[in-house]
Amino acid sequence: MEETIIRSLDEDKLETCIDTLREVLNEMCFTLDEHEMSIEKLIVSRQLDKLIVEYMVRKKNKNTNEIEIITKEPFSI
Repeated sequence: MEETIIRSLDEDKLETCIDTLREVLNEMCFTLDEHEMSIEKLIVSRQLDKLIVEYMVRKKNKNTNEIEIITKEPFSI
């Protein structure tokens, strides 16, 4: 379910979610000592990681598609 929600976000919304979670995590790390809410920090960090990976995959795929259009041949690494 969670991955479906992430994949349904458009690029602007995805960037907004990344920025928001980054701010939340920074605030948690700044205001809490290292033993407080460590589980919550971990959860937010994992969510942020998932969003960043999705963003990177989309960027890679977009660039790959652009290369295929220019060369008219499938691009492989």
